[in-house]
Amino acid sequence: METSALLLIASLGSITVLLMLYGYIFAFERRCFLVMWITGWVFIALNYLLDAFFTDLLRQSQPVFLLSLSSYFYANLLISWGTLLFLKTKVKKVQFLGIGMIWLILFIFFSMQNLPAVYLIQYTYLMVFALFSLVGIVMIRSSGKYGKLILLLGLLNIAWVLNILVFSYVLKTQHMAPYIISQIILILNAVGLIQLYFKEQKDAIREGLDHITYLTLHDGLTGLYNKTYFDNKLQGMEKNKDYLPVSLIVGDMNGLKFVNDVFGHHEGDNRLKKIAHIIKQSCRQNDIIARWGGDELSFVNYFR
Repeated sequence: METSALLLIASLGSITVLLMLYGYIFAFERRCFLVMWITGWVFIALNYLLDAFFTDLLRQSQPVFLLSLSSYFYANLLISWGTLLFLKTKVKKVQFLGIGMIWLILFIFFSMQNLPAVYLIQYTYLMVFALFSLVGIVMIRSSGKYGKLILLLGLLNIAWVLNILVFSYVLKTQHMAPYIISQIILILNAVGLIQLYFKEQKDAIREGLDHITYLTLHDGLTGLYNKTYFDNKLQGMEKNKDYLPVSLIVGDMNGLKFVNDVFGHHEGDNRLKKIAHIIKQSCRQNDIIARWGGDELSFVNYFR
């Protein structure tokens, strides 16, 4: 078996593992970008399978050859589209549909001119390079939001394009090293996106837990501490003389019931929030301010 076929088989193994990871994620969260990634990599795997085991069919049958190139381009189009959706960029469906239609029209036109197969391959790869360059630029620009990992993935995208362009189109080298490097870059990029996905999920869970913790200790309307936290804090102060001397001030908002009855509860809530804001501005950072009841506000002023 030729070395190129062995490399394709190795790539198929990597893609299989990648698809298993995508499938595992999709089983728990059915997201559009996952469908695009899975579909794109399945088509790429089919192309590798055809190139590795049915090389004669690919070379002798023009329809099979054209179908293989078409599926390869649209597979990368789906992967690129899915990546931009994953990064929450402002991508319109009509833009990618337009790219796909333009490529297909030109591809059909070139095919009808009876051009050599190598020209069709170069045209397809140049369009794929454009897609990867676009995604790479978007990734690099998104580094401020997603961190160093997405910056590295963006640079990998650009490196993949440069690697193929330099060694295959400029130097026209026949060595397998550039091909191996390009396959490694592709797999690393896909695995990096999975890692970024899990990192986002972890951050979302942590934010959710932090929010739950915040709600258990704070009043949802004013943002002050709630009665439960305030009572527990007072009990802790009773057992710890380090807080002495301490002052406890309790007050209520006069006329809140009248405001609620005449102007509505929305206006009453607004006034409570304004008073809470005024008290927070008048207190120190280490003072404990709480909403103790419906219209009762209290705060503890202590010196350590």
